[in-house]
Amino acid sequence: MNPNTFRQYPYFGHSPFINPYDYSGLNAAQPYVHPYSIRSESYPYTVPTGMYPYSMPTETYPYRVQTEYDPIIESYEDVRVIPGILAVAGAAGSVAGAVNAISSALGTINAPRSVILQITNHTNTTLRKVREKLDHGGWAATPTAEIPPGQTLVFGATSSSWSLATGTEGRITYAGDGIEMTAYWNNPFIGDNGCSISVTGPKSGDYLGTRVCGAGNTNAQMRYELRKLPFPVFGAIRDKWIPFQGTLGNPFDAEKPTFDGVGRFQPFQGGMISWHPETGARVVWGAIRDRWFQIGRERFGYPITDELTTPDRRGRYNHFRAVHLPGKPEASIYWTPETGAHEVYGAIRHKWAQLGWEKSNLGYPIGPEQDRPGGGRIQRFQRGSISWTPQGGAVVGP
Repeated sequence: MNPNTFRQYPYFGHSPFINPYDYSGLNAAQPYVHPYSIRSESYPYTVPTGMYPYSMPTETYPYRVQTEYDPIIESYEDVRVIPGILAVAGAAGSVAGAVNAISSALGTINAPRSVILQITNHTNTTLRKVREKLDHGGWAATPTAEIPPGQTLVFGATSSSWSLATGTEGRITYAGDGIEMTAYWNNPFIGDNGCSISVTGPKSGDYLGTRVCGAGNTNAQMRYELRKLPFPVFGAIRDKWIPFQGTLGNPFDAEKPTFDGVGRFQPFQGGMISWHPETGARVVWGAIRDRWFQIGRERFGYPITDELTTPDRRGRYNHFRAVHLPGKPEASIYWTPETGAHEVYGAIRHKWAQLGWEKSNLGYPIGPEQDRPGGGRIQRFQRGSISWTPQGGAVVGP
């Protein structure tokens, strides 16, 4: 074979009758010939060696932007596309101005579906773009290569203006300080809007990502925020904390082992999450948490429920299990504004449960279990009491 001749193998995006190509006289040192014009793009910045604490693949844009129409690809070159805007995080006027500018750009393109995307960097680390992917649609305002600390990036995406049956869907990933933050959005042609944020990497437990998904067909605002936590939150405790984050707030100490060395707990501004391999991670807060602390916390029992509302909607309760004791007995703490928080356990709890818990004629407990005059134990409720003796067991009455 002539070494100066290069034969390109069939390209599956084209009809076979025009393949293979035979380029006589082509320099073999530069053999690649693209069958049509394509704009060459790579990442708009250079990733310094050693910047990232773990391996990062070198990638060019994962979608193709062509200079000619291709019905398979929904992205296309549009002279109306503008750069994304960086605004000062927390400065309402600065962010609002950026949102208005992106909204104007979206209005110029006038696509059936569009989103305004906001990513706020509340950390002290510069976030650098490492990946982006548009599953449907194209950019109306392109994302910047970096999001400096304390800045909000405002940019936008639209459905393909020439297509009435697609929405805009995509994801973008920024990295820094041992994490990758990926923001995802979807404004479909049919169905509800959606968005999500994920934080991965060796230091993901140190960070929290939150998102708010906007509604509407056009100019739907998708807001994402990344914060560094005062203490890391990991594993099952993190999984439990995320849906309760609005109530629990941030951690004010690190995760630590419980008294038996088997379980784990972590305190938060608004409560505590306790975990054991037999019970999972559960939330305890408020007056029930305060009483649980007074009577020994996990020594009284690991929580086996989050705090729940009673059927009559007047009270709250948690159930617990003493996994470290023989038989693994269960107990409860019940609370109402009128009665306060009181624990119920043992034979008296079993009898109260038989009667119907707080729905029984006895109502809620008004105090803890105590010694009974003449022997045994007694616990008082709103409309009566339950006594226990070794001879007679648990009965209603003194």
